[in-house]
Amino acid sequence: NAESFGGDPANLTLFGESAGGANIFALMKSPQAEGLFQRAILESGALGPTDMPLLAQAKERARDMFNKAGIESTEAAKALPWQKLVDLHKQTGVEHYHGPVLDDYWVRTTGEMNAGVDVMAGSNLNEMLMYLEGSDAEILAFGLADYPADARKTILVLPVLETMTAREIVDALSTASQFHCPSVRIADAAALRGQQSYLYRFTRRREGADAYGAYHGAEIPYVFGTHDDWLPTHAQDQVLTSIMMAYWTNFASAGDPNGDGLPVWSRHMVNSSALQELGDQVRARTDFMALMCDALKGETQ
Repeated sequence: NAESFGGDPANLTLFGESAGGANIFALMKSPQAEGLFQRAILESGALGPTDMPLLAQAKERARDMFNKAGIESTEAAKALPWQKLVDLHKQTGVEHYHGPVLDDYWVRTTGEMNAGVDVMAGSNLNEMLMYLEGSDAEILAFGLADYPADARKTILVLPVLETMTAREIVDALSTASQFHCPSVRIADAAALRGQQSYLYRFTRRREGADAYGAYHGAEIPYVFGTHDDWLPTHAQDQVLTSIMMAYWTNFASAGDPNGDGLPVWSRHMVNSSALQELGDQVRARTDFMALMCDALKGETQ
């Protein structure tokens, strides 16, 4: 329907944050969505290290959850109010994530993604910081859980972590495993196909947000130019807002965020450790989380 309000149905961009970005990732892997959009912007939206479950795994989890809840038929499940249905995993203690499933019809079981889709993907510096609770030992165990056992000792002695507190270390490890490294994989896949591909990290820490850092969702006011009242907005924030809105708009228009008067943003290259920092400065930076991504793949020695 884009044509009905002056848009071009052959030049469509999807973008979303968090679960919205994860949904777009699923659409990028969906045979049913092939050719329906030409660009994708994923803000902190890549799914975690195991991505999405296979259909057989999802069925087994559902059976376990329904059995524990005493639901004996599909009809009984359908009769429940939706609020109770989506909360069943909490009531039954069954690990369950309401998200896309790899079934080879709606979403491919392979890593293959739809052709012809340019990608802009990235994450925020402190995605997990505000969610960490518990003792140092408890949160450290949480942060290391995504990493192969034989890589955990190696990763804890990375020089970049030396001056960090336990909470900061876990934030970096979990932000990498849950958000950044999956974003790199998506950017890599687009680049391998010859598509335009751009990778960013948002690092702006607002005044008064020291406990949260560049938190999950912190980039949204900059993308839309609608800053929250609960944190002060300074001239520096307005400058960054203008740059990011121009990047997002340019990418949606032509698959390239660059434009007159904007800091140059280089295309992502496979196996590159560079990304575009969006923060107090807007510039190309070396990715300090690259070694964490290597560790997730079992490549850190």
